[in-house]
Amino acid sequence: MNFLFAIFIVGLTHMSEKIPQDSISKTEHQIQELKNEIEALEKKLDKSQGHLEELRNTESKRVGEAIDHAIKESRLMYEKSDQRLNIYLGVGGGVLLFAGFFFNFFGRRVIREFMNRELQKALDKEVKTRLDESLTEDWLKSQVEDRAQKPISRAIDLLEKNFKRVSEEMIEEEKGKHDKQRKEAKERLQIQLETLRGELEKVKIAENSENLSKEEKEKVIEFEETLQESKTESEFTANDWYWKGKAEFDREEYENSIRSYSKTLELEANDAKAWNNRGLAKSRLNLLDDALKDYEKATELDPDSSIFWFNMGALKTKLDRVEESIQHYNKSLELDPKMEYSWNNRGYSKILLGQYSQAIEDLNESIKLGGLPNAYAHRAYANLMLDKLDSALEDTEIAIKFDPDYARPYFNLGLIRQKQGKTGEACNAWKKALKLGFEEAQEKLDEFCTDSPK
Repeated sequence: MNFLFAIFIVGLTHMSEKIPQDSISKTEHQIQELKNEIEALEKKLDKSQGHLEELRNTESKRVGEAIDHAIKESRLMYEKSDQRLNIYLGVGGGVLLFAGFFFNFFGRRVIREFMNRELQKALDKEVKTRLDESLTEDWLKSQVEDRAQKPISRAIDLLEKNFKRVSEEMIEEEKGKHDKQRKEAKERLQIQLETLRGELEKVKIAENSENLSKEEKEKVIEFEETLQESKTESEFTANDWYWKGKAEFDREEYENSIRSYSKTLELEANDAKAWNNRGLAKSRLNLLDDALKDYEKATELDPDSSIFWFNMGALKTKLDRVEESIQHYNKSLELDPKMEYSWNNRGYSKILLGQYSQAIEDLNESIKLGGLPNAYAHRAYANLMLDKLDSALEDTEIAIKFDPDYARPYFNLGLIRQKQGKTGEACNAWKKALKLGFEEAQEKLDEFCTDSPK
């Protein structure tokens, strides 16, 4: 019997050695867990064996006698059955030997398939358990997000790069078109600008900064508008700033005009016209002392300009330095005898000094050259002071006809009517003069007109 059991064990061992290693390697971690469980069972078995030893010791005496008695009886029975057993064992051994060889040849495959099947079931069960524990909705969501984040980020980066590239190409293309159009427009405006500049220089508007005609003022403003379209201020030359200042002066933007002329002088300190015209703008703002310095610089740089000496004379009149103003007008007329403004203003200065007959001579020359409204008004006043009322009235009417909004002729008309004893008409004329801004008319209204406005 022991012999047959040994043969069975040897067969099993031999078959176990033949199990393919690749199947076991796939389930290595499951087998390791089974080994861990076997080790735990062995520890429990050791504890159970210890417990059995204790029981054996305690029960050994009690069962000792029973065992001895049983042994005796068994020995007798064994002796009787030993003969029969030997016969059975011989037959059974032959059967077992045949079964062992049969099992060795045909049972290996069955055992291997059985073990693989059982191991696969155990592995599938373990994997399912682990998956059920791990594959939660949040976990799956996080995995999807993590796996999707990289390609999404890569796609976004690619889109951004493509968009940036395309945008830059479009911008450069449009910029190129714009720059080309702007260059062409700038070239056209530059041609137009130079044409206008030539026209202005030709008629000497650059020097004649006061008393421009409407057409001349419009031409100066057109030049400045063209300048603003064709250049930025950072590109302005000294001459550009000069014409900008001129246009601002004509629009009565005197502070801006001063700034522009100052820019001219920063770039070209010896521009006599800029010094002169900045002096004009300062004079309009009643900055008379500063204006005088600019005029003096202008005449120093260009002493042959009749306009500059004329402006110096007009400023000296405002400063009540009348004798000096006459000297400047003399210099202006010496350089240009046809300067009607100088004839007119020198005549007015002589009126202020009471030199009425000499004043009329100068005013006659001014009227011959052009016939300014104020030349008629000034000559009317000089004739009035000489009691030539008819001549005075005639010049007054001409001056009013020339410019209905010129205040001085109405003041003169009031003086004439007052001398003629026509006080009512005189008061009406002075009221008109006051309304147009001639403040001296208020004194006459206060003196001769009881219902005069205050």
